[in-house]
Amino acid sequence: MLDYCNRGCLPEVKQQIIDMSLNASGVRDTARVLRISTDTVLNELKKKEAVLESVNTALLRIIKPGLQALLKVKLRLAATDYLSNAYDGP
Repeated sequence: MLDYCNRGCLPEVKQQIIDMSLNASGVRDTARVLRISTDTVLNELKKKEAVLESVNTALLRIIKPGLQALLKVKLRLAATDYLSNAYDGP
């Protein structure tokens, strides 16, 4: 059986590029795992930029309120810890 020479043109590889980017894989990691060029990865991501951006925007709308509440709690805990250590002395 013939092995396709330019793997970056295969539809399966193009889909894997998108899937890996959504799972937070970097460009170089993706290129190494799929045995393709980093330029191929970047070009495919540029073509799908609008789709990826809409996914990230929708996710941020869901996550953002929860993150803000979490950050407020962490800041309060850090401030409380700092104040209690400041008054303890050496």
